[in-house]
This record gives sequence, structure tokens and C-alpha cells, in this order.
Amino acid sequence: MHKIFNAVFLLFLWSYSFGQQATSSLLWKIENPINKNVSYLFGTMHLMGEENFYLPKEVKKKLIESKELYLEITEESAKNLNPKLLQNEDVNFILSLDKAQKLALFQWAKEDLMMDESQFEQNFKHAKPFLIYQFILQTSLPENLRSQEKELESWAKKDGGISILGLETVEEQLSFFDSIGWENQIDLIMNTLKNKKTAKEDFLNLQALYLSQDLEKINEEVLKDEADIANFNAVFIEQRNKNWSLKLNEKLHSEALFIAVGAAHLGGKDGLIQLLIEAGFQLSPISL
Repeated sequence: MHKIFNAVFLLFLWSYSFGQQATSSLLWKIENPINKNVSYLFGTMHLMGEENFYLPKEVKKKLIESKELYLEITEESAKNLNPKLLQNEDVNFILSLDKAQKLALFQWAKEDLMMDESQFEQNFKHAKPFLIYQFILQTSLPENLRSQEKELESWAKKDGGISILGLETVEEQLSFFDSIGWENQIDLIMNTLKNKKTAKEDFLNLQALYLSQDLEKINEEVLKDEADIANFNAVFIEQRNKNWSLKLNEKLHSEALFIAVGAAHLGGKDGLIQLLIEAGFQLSPISL
């Protein structure tokens, strides 16, 4: 369950223009103008179809030149997740739904989990909405998926001299969902169920957009379906970008980093590229 949780959550966590700067690359060079220290920023699509998996040799080359690999979360962090954090013993999830919501969820459980109503209630009555959301996503995606983050971690481990660090923990990521409120989380579940029939097609469209390397359009596509979820952009994109940039600023002055985060976090006036420029670093796109 932890591997599914990690991979699907990262996919979920994937629109603004920022002047005349190019937005047509997934890989960026970060230079410290004071000591000329060089690091790299790479925008990922956390899960991709096997047949279209994209992680060019130039990315590996820049990773090997670095001393530390920073990911949103590390595989180790996901493995160590306490399952109790996905439960709320004080609330019965099923009882918090209205009749139409229950019917939609029970129908999904019957078709995709092979559970009748009583089985579903027994297994998920104290689940946080986020856990249900993960299962819905998992049953909506194409088969034979690969993770860029997992591949980057594998390269770093084989090199032996690259530390693997997380910009946040799974526990911190869960707190972001808690912060948007119970009703908004349920709305997210219902929206996902509503769009389930087109989920695979939407995934393939997003994958094609990612391969185009247009950061602004990637950001817009990722956020458009969640436009009616209160504070979605502020919580899941803007605030996390600010947290990460603060964490990275000091390190970027002294260490050679390779930073890999969802591509939707790079562009825009509140994106990592702009935030790092405002912090005094020089960023330039690298052609892939």
C-alpha cells in the first residue's frame, strides 16, 4: 500500500507567465553568482507509461555531477509511513457522505475493488478521504507505469557519492490535505469518480503535454480540474514552493544539488524558477 500511496500521491501533486523567460525546458541550470557554484533543477512527471518513459542521458549526467539529490519525498520516507496516519478513529467516513455520494462510492467499490457495501464499510469506515482518493486514482491509471524519481534514486545509489534527501515527509504531505478540510477532500473524491471514465485518456494527454516541456501549460492542465477546490493552488503548489525554496537557498550557496520535483512546481510567478531568481540565483534552461 505504501508504494501505491507514494507513487499516486506524487502524480496528484504535479499558471502563470513569468516575463520573457523561456519555459520550454524541463531541466534548468542554477548558478550562484557569488561563488559560481552550479546546481540543477528538473521537472518530473512522477508516473509515466512504460512505452513513453522519458529520462534523457543529459539528466543522468547532471545528477552524477551533483553531491545531493533532492526529491519531494524519498522512497525511504514513504516506506516508514505510519498507517495510522491514514485513519481517523473519531470519524466514520461513510456516515459523513450524503446518499448520492454513498451510491457513487459503493458502485466504484463493487466494480473496482470487488467489495459489496458491508465489506467496503468494514474496511474503510475510519479511513481519511485521502486514502480513498488514492485507491480511486490507482484503479484509474494505465498499467505498466514507471517512476522517474525511483530511477533517479537508483542512479544516485549506484554512484555511491550522492546523498538522497527529501524536501518534505509523507506526514507533511498528509497535513496539506488535512488543511483543506473534510468537505473539500470529499469533493475531491467525487470529482475523481465523476471523471474516472476519462482518467486514462486525461493521463495520456498530460503525458504528451509533459513531453512538450511547456511548463506553463503543464501547470494549467494539472490545476484546472481542481479549480473548484478551495485553496488548492495556494496549499499544494504555492506554499510548498515557498517552503522548498527557503530550504534550498542555504544549500545552494555551498553544495552542488540536483533537485527533482513535479514539473507543475517550476513555472509561474510563484514557481521555483522565479523564487530562486528572486533569491539571487541565475537560472537558465538546458535543452533536452
